[in-house]
Amino acid sequence: MTKCANCETVLQASDKFCPNCGQKNNSGKITLWDFLKELLDTVFIVESRTFKTAAALFIPGKLTKDYFEGKRQRYLHPVRIFMFCTVAFLAITGFRVNQWLGQEAEEIGATVSDYGAQSELLLKIDSLNKILPKENAALYPQRTMDSLCVIYPSRLLSGIDMDGLAFTYDNNGVDVEIPVEKLYMSDPDELAKENGIDNFFGKLMLRQFIHFSKEPNKFIQSSIGNLIWMVVLLMPAIALFLKLLYFRSNRYFVEHLFFSLHFNAFAFVIMGLVLLLFPNNGLPIFIAQAISCIFLLWAMQRYYAQAIWKTIIKWIFLLNAYLFTILIFIGITIGISFMIF
Repeated sequence: MTKCANCETVLQASDKFCPNCGQKNNSGKITLWDFLKELLDTVFIVESRTFKTAAALFIPGKLTKDYFEGKRQRYLHPVRIFMFCTVAFLAITGFRVNQWLGQEAEEIGATVSDYGAQSELLLKIDSLNKILPKENAALYPQRTMDSLCVIYPSRLLSGIDMDGLAFTYDNNGVDVEIPVEKLYMSDPDELAKENGIDNFFGKLMLRQFIHFSKEPNKFIQSSIGNLIWMVVLLMPAIALFLKLLYFRSNRYFVEHLFFSLHFNAFAFVIMGLVLLLFPNNGLPIFIAQAISCIFLLWAMQRYYAQAIWKTIIKWIFLLNAYLFTILIFIGITIGISFMIF
């Protein structure tokens, strides 16, 4: 009498596989031929499921319909499909956003730093008037400024208009406004104390605003990195809307959730391809969004199998709820990213 090495289930002499866990009944030693055979089986099975899943993903409602009809082994799991498409889409989005905004963000940060450095230098130069002899006091600052114009980039000391950039905060009914030169030159805690900001939230906002002013590119990268959690949390919210729309269908919440995962996986694939191939053209992006909306209507019609006029009404409601929820989640994501980046 032998036992399965994996789960210790009693095996019969004729058992080639464990009836409990499915592991092959052998001594534990693997020959080269066994290894190659197992490797080829694994690769071809995974590739076959991947190709079938990719093909079915572009047929509205098919993946969800087949999954809950019991046809599950031929496809990848819905969560795996969704996570793969989401990560790929966010990677492409992050790459394009860095292309569009990265350089501008770096220039803004450099300009703020230069403006702060300019203000600090001007204060120090001006203080020379109190130290140097009166007959030479007017000459030294001008000579120093001439030397700085050679040493530093042309944008430094060039009269940059940064008056509009300041930290504003409602501190217990009192409006606090701190100009950018003070943000650059002073310590955040000292600034908070000087302006009467004594609560934790106000100090945090001030510290993060200074960080954002100097390094806006890091904020952009942090926001993109946090988008994946927004998208993951968005799926149960969309599933809840579907549950409310089809509350008489007696479908479980998981069915609506998997429908949402499959649809969003398709939308991410379409949008990702458009961003990859047509990054600077708004028309393909609009077309991809229109295709996604039509795909959603078709998928709802095929999977939930209601009258077309009912489906259209619920589709319109779902699109509006989807847009509203996305805007809320994006706002929350940006707010959290600003607080922690």
